[in-house]
Amino acid sequence: MALSPRSQFSLQAQPPPVAIRFECICRFDARGSASLELSGELDRAGCELFEARLAEAQRASVLVTLDMRRLTFMDVGGYAILAWAAGNSRRDGKLVLTGCGGQVSRLLDLVGLPERVEISPAFSKADAVPPATRLESEAPIGA
Repeated sequence: MALSPRSQFSLQAQPPPVAIRFECICRFDARGSASLELSGELDRAGCELFEARLAEAQRASVLVTLDMRRLTFMDVGGYAILAWAAGNSRRDGKLVLTGCGGQVSRLLDLVGLPERVEISPAFSKADAVPPATRLESEAPIGA
């Protein structure tokens, strides 16, 4: 039995791509420095959470580090929040980005870093310690 050209290719409906949920966890170390661990995709849906947690961290700490190792995407809304946070930080405040890669790094290369935002060099092995074993307390913000 010969197959007709139409029967050789079946068109199957592909499910729409699933958006990767954005998460933002804030931790404070023993010195009171804040670290926000970002993961997933920071788009319009995650901007409200990101803005609230970042603002709360900046009120509580002079040094705020954004761990972006697990952030796979950031749109212009996420960038706008970074620029807003840099402009509204305390005079002695510092906002540091770590682990920028992929699309996030390309976005920052294209538009540049907001003033008063730094990118930290690569992580050391000590930074790779799982969060459960770090000597810091996890503090929920905005709950």
